Amino acid sequence: KGVRINGAWFTESLNLSNATLTQLLYLNNSRFEKDVDFSELRTSHTISLEGSKIIGTLNMSFLETDGSLLINGAELNYAYLYNAKIGGQLVINKSTFKKTNFAINYN
Repeated sequence: KGVRINGAWFTESLNLSNATLTQLLYLNNSRFEKDVDFSELRTSHTISLEGSKIIGTLNMSFLETDGSLLINGAELNYAYLYNAKIGGQLVINKSTFKKTNFAINYN
């Protein structure tokens, strides 16, 4: 159920902005050479980027999930979670950020 990818190498941008996901999305221990855009993404499930490295920008502005957002052990250059709404847990243990913009609403 859902998408579970472990150890992928994305050489192009990943754009799921304005998408609606009906299942969970796990992109763990992966490398993203360019931007990851989840802005305005909607889901009732968990999103996980645990252990991943994002060289570009991670944009989760206005993301809405009833599930959790898991970013444990990730290495991020730029992360934007402006006005993100997370109904579950936000877990960012052992992650590094070079630049962030956080404004998160918890339900």
